[in-house]
Amino acid sequence: MVFWIVLFVLISLVLAAAYTRLTYMASPQVKLLSKMLASLSFVVLGLLCASFVGKTAYGTLVCLGLIFGALGDALLEMTECRPDRKNGFFLAGIAAFLLGHLMYIPAFLTAVHARVSQFALGLILFGVLFALQFPLKLRLGRAQWPVYLYGAIVALMAGCAICSAFISASVRSVLMLLGGALFLISDTFLLIRLFSPYKKWWFGTVVLPNATVKIFLTATPEARATRRWKEYREKGIDTPYEEVLADVKQRDYQDTHREAAPLKQADDAVLLDTSELDFEQSLAAMKKIIAQKVG
Repeated sequence: MVFWIVLFVLISLVLAAAYTRLTYMASPQVKLLSKMLASLSFVVLGLLCASFVGKTAYGTLVCLGLIFGALGDALLEMTECRPDRKNGFFLAGIAAFLLGHLMYIPAFLTAVHARVSQFALGLILFGVLFALQFPLKLRLGRAQWPVYLYGAIVALMAGCAICSAFISASVRSVLMLLGGALFLISDTFLLIRLFSPYKKWWFGTVVLPNATVKIFLTATPEARATRRWKEYREKGIDTPYEEVLADVKQRDYQDTHREAAPLKQADDAVLLDTSELDFEQSLAAMKKIIAQKVG
């Protein structure tokens, strides 16, 4: 049994790394398949771990949590496959994650008796998550209160897991500690991915320096601010255009002046200014550049 657990830990890590890599270069359908394979490997790993510790309420609840989590992963990836139904898939995905985390809380509480320290740590972690929205400038809009509720449940789940691991020294405790920490980190990155305006685009000079075709995609600050302002309005976020423009200019300055991998055009990259182009026109221009480069 230990052999299979170790094997699926390695498989899960490889599949998760593959998904992270594909996030920046693959089609939505390929990313969906990659994410599902990674999620299913974690479900199998959970089943193996549950079998290893014995048929208990803890193992059953953890497995249910992993299944709901895999469903949530699939639904969130569907937001890119079906942008016309993005809001519906997003809400369904968050609901699935929420149900999954609600399974983990009683699972961790069944491992050891509930203690004040578990809830205290959960409150502290929620405070940290709440404070992160300000430096990251998260734009939550109508999703504000659902996100707060989700963050509170994630923080409570992580607090229960981490404290339980220190209260009871066992193999299961180590699994709880790792699981709680990983969920807290992954959900934090999920918030950044969905609601933060900050994105890093230094792939041509650092991440993929040997790419066959490099395109430095840009637009004027005013054009990008207008696009983002329209996106915010579609999400129900009421932000003045002037504030959005100021954020864009500030981000440009930070990205071009940071010490680690500053934003710049690679020497062999083709400059493409999309200020006056819509999405379809920009896509056509990129295809033309790629065809000319590849031949």
